[in-house]
Amino acid sequence: MILSETEFKQQADKLQVIINKQMGNPILKSFHTLAKTKKTKFNKLLNEYINSCPSIQQLCEDFYEIAQEEIFNENFNPEEYQNLSENTDHTLLLTDEQKANLLKEDEASEFDKK
Repeated sequence: MILSETEFKQQADKLQVIINKQMGNPILKSFHTLAKTKKTKFNKLLNEYINSCPSIQQLCEDFYEIAQEEIFNENFNPEEYQNLSENTDHTLLLTDEQKANLLKEDEASEFDKK
């Protein structure tokens, strides 16, 4: 299947659910919260899925099958799916250089207290 940029954007949430399921992640986990190695695996699986999937209709059927299994059932627990896209560790967003500078600032402020 070849997706235009518009089609990819329209199907991105469904693709994310499908690939998360393949990886054994919570199905609503955000790509941006994955570790670098997991992002690489996610992208590899995503490309494989897109290349092997015959149509958007099949993509939708795969998504709905997962939704039926994971969400639309009697055991659904909404608390399991809250804040899965929230990254609360903001230090992960810093470069190594920024982290080193923060560490230096912390050490300097500790030195000033003495």
